[in-house]
Amino acid sequence: MVPQVHELGFKFVDYILILNAVVEHMPAVNELIAPQGSIANIVEPGQAINLDQLAHKSARFNFEWMFTKVVSNTSDLQSQHDILNKVSEWLDNGVLKSTMTQNLGPITAENVKKAHELIEENHTIGKIILS
Repeated sequence: MVPQVHELGFKFVDYILILNAVVEHMPAVNELIAPQGSIANIVEPGQAINLDQLAHKSARFNFEWMFTKVVSNTSDLQSQHDILNKVSEWLDNGVLKSTMTQNLGPITAENVKKAHELIEENHTIGKIILS
């Protein structure tokens, strides 16, 4: 990832969004994040993440989890309802499109195994659905 970003003419970037494999991406994130940049991560790492290199850049690392407000009963819980209603409206109106790229069919042992195999390859784009 680092060479591709540099080829685009950027030494650093101000924002990074981590959508998978956070531990594996951290070396590139540490190199690419600009001083005082922001990193958002939606992935549970499953192990400790070394954030030491970010301290020298005063970079921010934020965990985002869509159920925090509900599970923790935060004071802004109503905003979760409002956001979900807005997203539903946008999906219905075609403003947003589903990220589903594959529907493997009904939930069977064979289809669950196939879905896991696809995800474990770390090359999946979009969502795999079992219906």
